[in-house]
Amino acid sequence: MTSRSSSWVDLRENNKRRMWQWCVALFFFVILNVVGFLISMMSLNTDYYMRTYGSRANAMLGEAVKGFADMFMGVSAINISFTIVLGALLGIGGYVYLDNRAKVDFYESMPLKKGSRFSVIWLSGLIIYAGSYLIGMLINYGILTASGFGSVYPIAEALRSFIILFAFYIGVYHLAILSVILTGTGFSAVCAFAVLSLYELVIRGITVLLKNDFFRYAHTIYDDYTPLLSPYGLLSLILRSIADEMPMMPQMCKLCAFDFVLLILCYILYHKRPLEASGKTLAFKRLKGILKLLITVPVAVFVADLVYGILDESSTDTFKASVVTVFVAILTAILASALIQGIFEQDIRLAFKKKLNWLLCSALALLIFFGFREDWIGLDRFVPSPSMVNTIAFYPQGYDNRYSGVDGDLEWEDLESYIRRNMYIYDASTMCDLAKLSIQRYDAEMEVLGEDEYPETGMFEYAVVYYRLKNGHTMCRQIQVPVKDEAAIDMLDKLMSSYEFKSGFYDMDKYDIRTAVNNTRMNDLSSRYSDGVWEESLTQDELNDLIELYMDDVYRCTFKDRLDEYPNGHITFMLAANDRYGRLIDYDLPIYPCMTGTMDYLKAHGHDKSTLDLREYITGISVTNYHNDEVDEYYDSLPEGEDPDYEYLESLNKSWYYDDPADIDAIITGVTSAELYTYRWDGGKDVDGNYSVNIDFAKESDISSKFGAYAPSYQFFKDEIPDFVVNDTK
Repeated sequence: MTSRSSSWVDLRENNKRRMWQWCVALFFFVILNVVGFLISMMSLNTDYYMRTYGSRANAMLGEAVKGFADMFMGVSAINISFTIVLGALLGIGGYVYLDNRAKVDFYESMPLKKGSRFSVIWLSGLIIYAGSYLIGMLINYGILTASGFGSVYPIAEALRSFIILFAFYIGVYHLAILSVILTGTGFSAVCAFAVLSLYELVIRGITVLLKNDFFRYAHTIYDDYTPLLSPYGLLSLILRSIADEMPMMPQMCKLCAFDFVLLILCYILYHKRPLEASGKTLAFKRLKGILKLLITVPVAVFVADLVYGILDESSTDTFKASVVTVFVAILTAILASALIQGIFEQDIRLAFKKKLNWLLCSALALLIFFGFREDWIGLDRFVPSPSMVNTIAFYPQGYDNRYSGVDGDLEWEDLESYIRRNMYIYDASTMCDLAKLSIQRYDAEMEVLGEDEYPETGMFEYAVVYYRLKNGHTMCRQIQVPVKDEAAIDMLDKLMSSYEFKSGFYDMDKYDIRTAVNNTRMNDLSSRYSDGVWEESLTQDELNDLIELYMDDVYRCTFKDRLDEYPNGHITFMLAANDRYGRLIDYDLPIYPCMTGTMDYLKAHGHDKSTLDLREYITGISVTNYHNDEVDEYYDSLPEGEDPDYEYLESLNKSWYYDDPADIDAIITGVTSAELYTYRWDGGKDVDGNYSVNIDFAKESDISSKFGAYAPSYQFFKDEIPDFVVNDTK
C-alpha cells in the first residue's frame, strides 16, 4: 500500500517533470496579467476625469479602476481564455504518456497503483493552475491597494472570481483528460477535445438554423445557444445569474456536479483503457460506430439545409429542390462516414467499410431535415397550456417608441432583455389564448397571400412571448398579433393594461428619478416638451414632477383608452448612465389626451400652447399625395437590373394648393404635426403616410418669425382626409 509520504514525493516529482507547464501558467497569470493591469492603472489620467466630470470625477475614476480590476482579476474574457488554454494544455500534457506504448509499459511496471498514478497527475494539474492564478491575483491586488483603490474591488470579489474560474477550469481540464483517455495519439486527443468542447454548441446552432429557416414563429434567445452539458455553457449561466443579480449557487452546483461526473468517468475509463490503445486513433473500438453517427448526421443535415436554402432562393420548383437536397444529403453522409472510417482505421483503403452506417446516417439526416421543414411534430405552432406556465414576459416591439430599458443602477440594455428580466405576467390563460389566435389569424392570412407576400400594413404587429415554464425552462415564440381583431383587442387590453405589464415595460419607476435627473448636467439633460409646433425647455424640478405624473397616468390609462387617441405632445430628455463611458440615455415619452395629470401640469406651468388658434395665421396650405401604393407596385413590377423611370415616379406626386378659408378649416381639423409621429403598434389612431401637408403662415406671425421658411410639416390622420383633397390629388 502506498504511504502518504510516498504520494507526496510522487506529487513533487510530477510537478518537477511538468516545469514547462508551470512556466506557461506563470507567464499567463503573473507576467501577462500583472503587466497588463499595471499598464492599465498607469494609463489613468486623473486630471482628465476632474476636468470632464467635476464633482463626479472620483466616482467615475472608481468605475474605471473597477473595470480594470474586473478585466484582470474577475471572470473576464482574458482570464477565461487563459483558463481554457491551460485546461487543455495541463489535461492533455499530464496524460499524454498514454499515447506512447513504451512509456505505458514503463509506468505499468512500476509498483504504483493505477488509481494513485491517476490521482497524482490529476492533483498536479490543479496545483499548477491554482498556484499561478493566486500568485498573479495577489500581486494585482497589492497594486490596487497601493494605488488607493482597494475599496473599489474587495478581495472577496477577487476570491469569488477565482472560485468560479477554478470550477470552470476543472471542467475544461476533465474534458482534456477524457480526450486523451479516449484516443491513442496526441493529434486525435486535440481533435477529440475540440469535438467535446464544441459538439453541443454546434448541434444547438444547427437546430436554431433549421428553426429560423423553416419555422414561422421561432425566436432565438440566449438559451437556444447555451450548452447544458458543457463547462462553457454552465459558466455562461453563472455569469448571467450574476448580471441579472440572481443567486449563482444553483448554477455553481450544476458546474461542480458536472465536474464530478466527468472526474468519475475519466477515472473509470483510465482503468479500463486497453494497453494496446497507444498509437491508435480511438482507444475503445465500440465507440467508432457511435462517433461516426454523432458526427456524420449533423454534417449531412447542415449541408442539406445549405443546399436547400440556395435552391429555394433561386427556383420556385420545391420538388426539384427537395430531390437535389436528398441526393446531396446522402452523398455527404457517405463521404463524411468514409472519411471518419479512414481516420479511425488509419488506412484510406478501409474508408468505405461499414456500408450499413451510410444508410443509417443518411436516413437520420433526412429524417431530421424534413422533420424540421415540414414540422411533423407541430413544434413551431405549439402553445403551452396555461397549467404548464409559471409567468410570462410580453414584448410588443416598438410600442410607445420604446427600444431600450434602464435598470435600478441606471445601466442601459436593449428593451427585449430588459423586459425578459423585469416583466412577470401571471395571466397565462389570456396570453396563451392571444398566441393561439394570432397564429390562427396569421396562418389564414398567409394561406391566402402566399409566402412571398406580406399582409397589409397595420393588420398584424410583431411581438415576442417568453413562457417561463414550471419545469424551469423558458420557451420563446414570436407572433404576429392581429391588432385590428376585436377578440385580440380585448385580450391585449387585459394584458397590457395590467400592472404586471406596465411595471415590466416602463423603467422610470425602477430607480430614483430625482437623483438621476439631478446627477445629469443641465446641458446633457436637454429636457423639453413639444407639441409638434412649439418647443419648451423644462427645468429639472419640472421634469421630476412630470415623470412622476406621467407614470401615474401610464398606470391609470388602459390599452383601449388610447386606441382612438393620438399623442398631442412629447416629453424628451436624457439621463447620464451609471457607467464609465459617460453614456447618455434617450427618453421620448408620448403624451396622449387621456393623460390628464401630465397635461394639466403642463398647462398650469404655461408649457401647453394647444389652446392657441393657428388658423388666423395661415395664408395657404400645400398638400402632396405621393401615391405610395402605386410607387410600390411599380417597383415590384420592375424587371431585375432595370433602372427606374424617375420621371414617371415624379409624375405620380400630385400637389394642390389651398387658400380658401373654408378649405383651410376642413384640412386643419384632420392633421397633426409630423414631429409628433408615434409608431402605433396597438393599431390605434394613425397618420396617412401618402400625404404631406405644408402650411404657409403669415410673415408677421410668431410661428413665421420662429421657423421662417422651415415651418413644421403636417400629416393627415387616416380616414380624416377631406374628399375634395382626395379628388384634387388623384
